[in-house]
Amino acid sequence: MSKNLHIFTVLSLTAAIIMMGFFIQNGLINLRASERHVEVKGLAEMDIDADIAVWDISFEVSNADLSIARAELEKNKANIQRFLEDYGIAGKDIKVNRLSAYSRKVQDQRVGNVTKFQTVYYINQTIRAQSENVQDIEKATQNTAKLIEKGIVLKNSHARFLFTKLNDVKPDMIARATKNAREAAARFANDSGSEVGSIVNARQGLFQILPRFGGSGGSNSTIEKKLRVITTINFSLNE
Repeated sequence: MSKNLHIFTVLSLTAAIIMMGFFIQNGLINLRASERHVEVKGLAEMDIDADIAVWDISFEVSNADLSIARAELEKNKANIQRFLEDYGIAGKDIKVNRLSAYSRKVQDQRVGNVTKFQTVYYINQTIRAQSENVQDIEKATQNTAKLIEKGIVLKNSHARFLFTKLNDVKPDMIARATKNAREAAARFANDSGSEVGSIVNARQGLFQILPRFGGSGGSNSTIEKKLRVITTINFSLNE
């Protein structure tokens, strides 16, 4: 290889290395610039009311005579239905579930060293009241003492107040959470001398339905609720 060719080759490689360094350096700078972003959370809350109420009333009768127990069950069922009707809950809003029964040997009497047992039959049933008139069911649940006064043994009385129209309010809630997040990003950008750009990526959090005024009963125990969503959004930052 001639001396001139060798020098030319060395100079060419040197120039290539310098140019490569220039492009790499500028590429890293541009990459860093493109990575300028801020991650913030946006909150949106809305007061909502339950739009449907479901009340399960379980009751039980017992007697050593199965036919008497069965007649008592029918009497209690009729009394519960009349009770519900007094609060405007009737017809399609009432569903009577299948009954269940079992028997048990219980001590009847003890004569000397001999204990006598008898068979007692237990029959229980559940009546479900379900209505969009949630205030009617709420009033009824507050007066279950009237059922007890009629001799009805309640095994369980559980009312749930549900909000079923989440899809109707989702778009507005997400828009409000996004606006809240952008406002938070704008405050950060202002402090850093930047401007908020477009959304890089976003993660929508779960919608939560909470009791509006707190409490330990859970969101289904009250008509008044609070809907909440928190989104996590990455915004680009522009110089």
